Amino acid sequence: MLFLFVTMLLFIPLQLYINTATNDYFIRVGHLARGFLEADDKEIIQFRIRVIGYQFYLYPLRMKSPGKKKKKIPKKTTRRRKFEARKLVRILMAFKINRFDLSIDTGNYVTNAQLYPFFGFVNHHFAKCQINFEGINYLIFDVRSRPFTVLKAFINH
Repeated sequence: MLFLFVTMLLFIPLQLYINTATNDYFIRVGHLARGFLEADDKEIIQFRIRVIGYQFYLYPLRMKSPGKKKKKIPKKTTRRRKFEARKLVRILMAFKINRFDLSIDTGNYVTNAQLYPFFGFVNHHFAKCQINFEGINYLIFDVRSRPFTVLKAFINH
């Protein structure tokens, strides 16, 4: 039963969604869990986490109460393995960008005009990117993957 559960977790889709136009920021793990980043009046930001019907809040900027100080244990010095760029590229390629919309207005007409050809090229070949002269700035970013594909990209070299 545990093996079936772990296997299921490897194939559940992961999603990262950022939308600055509507202030939606969340991470979703299939239909099992979802974590939202929200604004809060007292604590500035809060994480609202829903896991199979249960909901709770985390406040990352809240000051921790002073507790007992732990003794520092000296760490052994070990030789670090260097992380290869090829492996990083493979891990990034395991993620699929479903949506990427970017609209920018720098507030300066000259700078907007200089960036317009570059954004036109990117818009035509890669993603929806645009320069506007109307004061509109937003980013919509939707990335999805599965833990199995990320793990496979990390292991296979």
